[in-house]
Amino acid sequence: MSHSSRQEATAADELLTIGQVSERTGVARSALHYYEQLGLVVPCAPPGTNGAIPGT
Repeated sequence: MSHSSRQEATAADELLTIGQVSERTGVARSALHYYEQLGLVVPCAPPGTNGAIPGT
């Protein structure tokens, strides 16, 4: 596995759903969706799927 492939696999392992981000941060899901509409939060998955955003 190349270094690049390992980075991609690690990044994929760190994706969080809106619900997980909400639980970890205490920010309401509706607020996270609003931030998404404003472009402040960018989902990693296509619209209409179980979108996720990068975790920390």
